[in-house]
Amino acid sequence: MARARSGGGPLPLQESDPSLPEDVRALISKAKDSWLKNAEIFRILTCLWDGAVVDLAREAPVQPEGGLLFLVDRKSCRNFRRDGHHWRKKKDGRAVKETHEKLKVADEERLNCYYAHSDLEDALQRRSYWLLDEQRDSAVLMHYLCSYVTR
Repeated sequence: MARARSGGGPLPLQESDPSLPEDVRALISKAKDSWLKNAEIFRILTCLWDGAVVDLAREAPVQPEGGLLFLVDRKSCRNFRRDGHHWRKKKDGRAVKETHEKLKVADEERLNCYYAHSDLEDALQRRSYWLLDEQRDSAVLMHYLCSYVTR
């Protein structure tokens, strides 16, 4: 079971976590200030299947700050995107306006990406990534970042 923060919700990935490979810990540090590249996201998600010991959260993060990464089990947490933030809505005013893309790694589509923008003026964005491989698609990497610049 994943550990929880004092404010509720799961803990973000920690660059000090010794169970993670060194290159993945460096990517966690990089994610505090910038969006990760497709290959970097792919590396984090595939390290789970290469023996890294990481607990997937079974609940959504609770109003996470920009610069944090979370790994959530989307099979056991169907509402993993309900994080307490106010995201831009579609024209109907009900559903969150999320854009979906398939991202390439080494010229092959390998990742799903959903992204949303905050409804407030704080420039917070959320990107959710998971592998297209049906055998390994349960882990979602959620990246929150305050950014006026998109990829």
